[in-house]
Amino acid sequence: VLADGVFVTQVENDADSFSAGLDLATGKTLWRKARPKGANWTSPTVLKGKKEELVVLQSKAGLLVVEPRTGKERWNYEDGAATITSTTVSGSDLFVPSNGLTALRSREDGRSHTQIWRENKLRPGTASPVVSDGKLYVLNGANVLTSANPANGELIWRLRLTGPFSGSPVATKTHAYLFSEKGLGQVVDLTGKEGKVVSKIDLKETILCTPAISGNALYLRSDAHLWKFGG
Repeated sequence: VLADGVFVTQVENDADSFSAGLDLATGKTLWRKARPKGANWTSPTVLKGKKEELVVLQSKAGLLVVEPRTGKERWNYEDGAATITSTTVSGSDLFVPSNGLTALRSREDGRSHTQIWRENKLRPGTASPVVSDGKLYVLNGANVLTSANPANGELIWRLRLTGPFSGSPVATKTHAYLFSEKGLGQVVDLTGKEGKVVSKIDLKETILCTPAISGNALYLRSDAHLWKFGG
């Protein structure tokens, strides 16, 4: 991720496991931190405050929140976390794949945190949660998409989809877009009292990535093509 002019990366595995911050303009290494040894596929996340940006590093040990330019630790969550599903940030709230799903709130000064709630029924599978238009959406290992209230973790509706999924859902205010490993795209209408699949497309190619939305288009990479929808 990029934060405060710094490229922050995690290189975490069973051997030499570390994270580092590189100056975006020069490539110079500004800091390097040893990290827990263990294969880790999670991505760092940017926590944007009113006056500064912080970076959230996730591992099997939990979360470490650091200053992007110095690597200095701000706060630490030490109750463990997933090594595939990444933390999702919305404002000052962090939705952590830990003990189901755990919601944390970073204090305004960025130097400590509080736990808001924890819900085992919101345990994600491979896909990372997404927050859109005041709702939290979680896709579990049984291919069930759940809508929940991000303020308290209360479940709103559940919808079974056709999986399995490796990539994460992406969402606008009105629709979520999900692509299965076998290439089946599913569009879910988020505006009703219940989620509803309103469109499908079978690309018949292996898709393991998360789509990206830019402007009025959606971009998607399969094992054979780069796809663009809309625009």
